[in-house]
Amino acid sequence: MLRGSIIALALALSGCATFPDLDSTIDEAARNAPFPTLINIDQLRGTVPSSQPEPLSLDARLANLEARADRLRGPVVDAQTQARMEDGVR
Repeated sequence: MLRGSIIALALALSGCATFPDLDSTIDEAARNAPFPTLINIDQLRGTVPSSQPEPLSLDARLANLEARADRLRGPVVDAQTQARMEDGVR
């Protein structure tokens, strides 16, 4: 019962918060600016270059993944760094 009363009081008090005046954050130039002109989506599609590369074929994706796996199979630490680390431990 006490826990419910505390939760209800906390919720009631949170409703008393004052909100910042967001209207004052908009400058006069933005406030008086005209609405943008609406255009058809087809006009937009014609002017924007495609940012997505062409999808790779399954064989090309497989070749890329195999090449990546080959690069990851190599040693993590090169021989010179390995020797330096071993000297530091001794």
